Amino acid sequence: TLAASHALIAAAGLGLSSIWIGMIDEEKIKSILGTRLRPSSILCIGYPDKKKPPKSRRKLKELIEVIE
Repeated sequence: TLAASHALIAAAGLGLSSIWIGMIDEEKIKSILGTRLRPSSILCIGYPDKKKPPKSRRKLKELIEVIE
């Protein structure tokens, strides 16, 4: 959902790690939360164990080919 996307972006801005889980057992989650509302996903947000260096990215020239 759009709200979940914005929550993940906000979490990253605060230095938090997150993951969006969309494949859930809706009935089990409703039971755990004690609600009749239908959950669409779960957001797990927290502090990362360590700061990981950014992954190296391939150069654009390796990914595209211009055909004239």
